[in-house]
Amino acid sequence: MIDEVLGFNPKQKEYEVFMKEITPEMARYILDKYNNDNRKMKKAQVNNITDSIIRDGWLQDGGALTFNIEGNITEFQHRLAAIAIADVTIT
Repeated sequence: MIDEVLGFNPKQKEYEVFMKEITPEMARYILDKYNNDNRKMKKAQVNNITDSIIRDGWLQDGGALTFNIEGNITEFQHRLAAIAIADVTIT
């Protein structure tokens, strides 16, 4: 089943690699629905990333948003929160 907000199903048994724009709405949605296996989010880290985005824009550092086969994100939670706060769309 394809998730209507994301346009793909993050819970799948086979890995799929693609690039996609992430909107602030999608970032909030991913954090609400697919962030069940991460450590507690650190507000200071989110603030640092948000400030950097506002000051310098989104930096393409090669870091990827990834999901495990249960559909939960494995990295990127602080960046997703910053995307939502800074109200930017990134690829």
